[in-house]
Amino acid sequence: MRDAEAAFEQMQTAGVKPNVVEYSSLINACGKGGQWRTEEEAVASEAFKQMEAVGLKPGGVTYNCLISAFSTGEQWQKAEEAFRKMRAAG
Repeated sequence: MRDAEAAFEQMQTAGVKPNVVEYSSLINACGKGGQWRTEEEAVASEAFKQMEAVGLKPGGVTYNCLISAFSTGEQWQKAEEAFRKMRAAG
């Protein structure tokens, strides 16, 4: 997760504007890092919020990555919240 976060930050520093794929990849990396910690939860949540803030519309893959990351960390309430948000978004 830390490598993915560093690469994401380097892209932005280099002037690359992240798209849905990059945000989804970062969120996905949060759920794949092995041990789930508060840091992974914060990075996944912040990436999702940031993506929406810049006007990118999350798709099914992005929501799936977010739900999976929260499920990995046994953050069931947040996973359910993400699922409800996905359904509301259509």
